[in-house]
Amino acid sequence: MIETLYLFLLCLMIYLFWLFIRRPANWLAAALGGAAGLAVLARPPALFLVPVFLYHFWRAKRWRSAVLLVVVLLAIFIPWTWRNWQVYGEPMPFGAAGNFNFWIGNYHGGNGEQSPTEEHIQFAAKYGVREINSESLRQFKIFLRDYPAEFLKLTLLRVNKYFSIFRPMGFWFYLRGPGQFLFILSSAVTSVLVFILALAGILKIVATRDKRLYYLLALTVMTPLIVFITVVETRYRFPIYPLLAIFAAYFIVSLGSRFKWRSEKLLWLAVALIFLNGAVDLFLNIGLIKERLNGFF
Repeated sequence: MIETLYLFLLCLMIYLFWLFIRRPANWLAAALGGAAGLAVLARPPALFLVPVFLYHFWRAKRWRSAVLLVVVLLAIFIPWTWRNWQVYGEPMPFGAAGNFNFWIGNYHGGNGEQSPTEEHIQFAAKYGVREINSESLRQFKIFLRDYPAEFLKLTLLRVNKYFSIFRPMGFWFYLRGPGQFLFILSSAVTSVLVFILALAGILKIVATRDKRLYYLLALTVMTPLIVFITVVETRYRFPIYPLLAIFAAYFIVSLGSRFKWRSEKLLWLAVALIFLNGAVDLFLNIGLIKERLNGFF
């Protein structure tokens, strides 16, 4: 339910921002601040998109619009922060257990996924929210200090898994056997098409220097940043799909009435990059993928 609401709010943010770029108005800035505030309440990583909006306001010298956006966002955000302060004794603006992923995604010998160890499970069962948040950040800092190279490796692995075509959705608890496999197969086909066409669209934007869409590129870069340094899960790709769909549509429209698929070099470059990334993930995690496939038949 929260994922669906977050996707709606994310799409609303993109739509309002694009409207503002075309026809600047203070009421649009206020509406954008409202959508951003609600999106942050649903999923805190939405806050990473706000600097992109403010950068445009700064370039356009829309100071009043920038103030309106921030004021409305804070008006929505502060009551939740105050509530957590009253309940837990500290502000906790991003939820009660937001720091836990920093720990379970970054430890010596980890794989960068949301797979807590026995130590994580026991600590979470024994202590409260304040202690979990504090200890999670402490352990994350220790890991960064003692294993910087391993943190870099885990970050690269998370980037690889995030965009891997061998990480489809469909591992739902209410599906079993062939039915689940068909659902996963349809998800995989969709992921392949969206990733390839979106990357081709991004490459075309870069090649043609279409500055109109640079802001969408910036939003696309900012969307998964927190995932790359915490934990990667397939469902965490949901927020980037609306943006990728825009780039995919841009590429298809750019071909015009003549579908020059075979002669489109950027398309084949995108195919090569997406499948190469997937092949790396397949090579590194072949055991896990086999284990999951064996459960379908």
